[in-house]
Amino acid sequence: MALCASVLCYSNRALLIRPLCKYPATLKLLGIRLTLVSHQLPTIINDTGFSSSPNQTQLWTVIPYAVAAVLTVCVAFLSDRLKLRGVIVLFTLPLSIIGYSTIANVKSAQVKYGMTFLMAAGLYSSVPCILSWNSNNSAGHYKRATTAALQLGIANCGGLLASMSLPRSVASTPC
Repeated sequence: MALCASVLCYSNRALLIRPLCKYPATLKLLGIRLTLVSHQLPTIINDTGFSSSPNQTQLWTVIPYAVAAVLTVCVAFLSDRLKLRGVIVLFTLPLSIIGYSTIANVKSAQVKYGMTFLMAAGLYSSVPCILSWNSNNSAGHYKRATTAALQLGIANCGGLLASMSLPRSVASTPC
């Protein structure tokens, strides 16, 4: 993949793909991490004992996404107002790193649920900055549309990898 991307970037004729050549690993990893949050959240909520039915479990999954939605809108306005994308991403993604590293090393289900707020807030709030950064670095309307579509398509392929990365014991247990 890296060789293919470097060959595409080397040619001046491949202007449609040139902006994506800088970020292929980032796009894939972002898609995987976004999908893993949604795959792991019902299991973490089940382990906390907050809910007694699958419907209640699904309702408890809304709260981290609601917090992330508010932060995403705030970050989008801030990055647009300051005209800074990369610096904002450097401040939002460490939130998700803290959440993931804590979840990997803690046994308490309540702490894991609390860290999903950091994971979702850090990951989802960085998406508008990355999307607008890519579009701002593409010249012409057709190239902007194509690079945005390719970026989202590559990131969404992370969902396939994320669903394959769950252990069979977790994947086979119902909520």
